[in-house]
Amino acid sequence: MNTSYLASPDLLSRAFSFITFIEVPVQWFGVYCILFQTPESMKSVKFSMLNLLFWTVCFDWTMSFLTCPFILVPAVAGVPIGVLSQFGVRAEIQYYLCTAFFSAVNVSIVSLVEYRYFILYGKNRWWRVFRVPFFIFNYSVSLTYFIFPFCFTPSKTWAIQELHKKITNLPAFVLESNIFITELDSFLTYGGIILFEIIIINEIFVFGYLIVINLEKSARKTMISKRTYDIQRRLQLPYQFLSYLFFYFGPAIIFNIYNQVMNNFLTITISLHGFLSTIIMLYIHTPYQNFCIRLFSIRTKRLVKHEIPNIQNNWKHRTSLCTVNTQRNVNIGFHNF
Repeated sequence: MNTSYLASPDLLSRAFSFITFIEVPVQWFGVYCILFQTPESMKSVKFSMLNLLFWTVCFDWTMSFLTCPFILVPAVAGVPIGVLSQFGVRAEIQYYLCTAFFSAVNVSIVSLVEYRYFILYGKNRWWRVFRVPFFIFNYSVSLTYFIFPFCFTPSKTWAIQELHKKITNLPAFVLESNIFITELDSFLTYGGIILFEIIIINEIFVFGYLIVINLEKSARKTMISKRTYDIQRRLQLPYQFLSYLFFYFGPAIIFNIYNQVMNNFLTITISLHGFLSTIIMLYIHTPYQNFCIRLFSIRTKRLVKHEIPNIQNNWKHRTSLCTVNTQRNVNIGFHNF
């Protein structure tokens, strides 16, 4: 059994408390920027950005405040140690909220990338006909695909015995907690999660690829600005951030690897997604970045570059005035003489 503090629920609880403390003001600031600092040129993507931030906030607050899940990968099991547990909310309901909001975040990421593709290149193509059924399907699946494992939840006594066989070094407090366990070897549990994530990742990749390819074509034909091209590429950073997590979860589930330190670390990393994506949003969009600079009085290299020519012009202007004044004084002096 791993008795390290890094593998303890106390570390997780403290980390979630700190994350909640820093992410709430940042996310509300992001909401303010979208609502009141979005220029006319970005009005078309305002709703998509707000939709993504809304689901992200719901997921982050559920993870880091309401449920605080102590997950037990490779099993689809865990112990919620958040606020809802203090009010006696069943672990199954808490885990459904986490999975539903996480799935909604994934679908809203697809929506954002798709809408950028639609605005830039898809308005006059066949895709406009299939957009609505596409998103009805995505959101329906995201809110229902994890219901099936709940229908096959075994009795707690039997499930804990089987879980103890699967994870021999199980933490002692887990056996006495409000634990959530699905069928440990159920195809519906693993297959549904993996299939949904494969669909979402492929959708993000396809639309991201279409945007990049079309931007490269536009750059060659119309010399599109480098900053616009960079923004479209940087928008994929939060999605890449989430995809890296599956490099651990996938092998852990397949090869039955249990490491509670890694489970805690990756749970904390997942809960930071909303905070990091909000920071990235404020950084890559110039209107929000400029508003932050004005608000916090931060000088950037770009501002310095704009100020240097003005200083040079002012110096030349002052030099010319001094020359004129000197000549005038000399002329006046000779005249008086």
